Amino acid sequence: MPAPKPPYLIQLVSVKSNAAASREWTRLQKRFAGLFGGLEPSIQKAVIKTRGTFYRLRADGFSSKHQAAAACRSLKAKGQSCLVVKR
Repeated sequence: MPAPKPPYLIQLVSVKSNAAASREWTRLQKRFAGLFGGLEPSIQKAVIKTRGTFYRLRADGFSSKHQAAAACRSLKAKGQSCLVVKR
């Protein structure tokens, strides 16, 4: 049985295609090289009635809300939007 995934993620962007979300992960990894070590990308499809389909790019791998919030603070200080999400 696989180990349970860590309970917290951070949402980085919401874009109109899965491919765009993958490109954003690559771009953000380069821009914030020191912050994404050990994290995995997670892309979640979300259908919003009045706006269409979006793909939410999240960084997966935070064991605590505090850890995820600290990463968001660092990203926001550098101009990157961020939102802590519980699995």
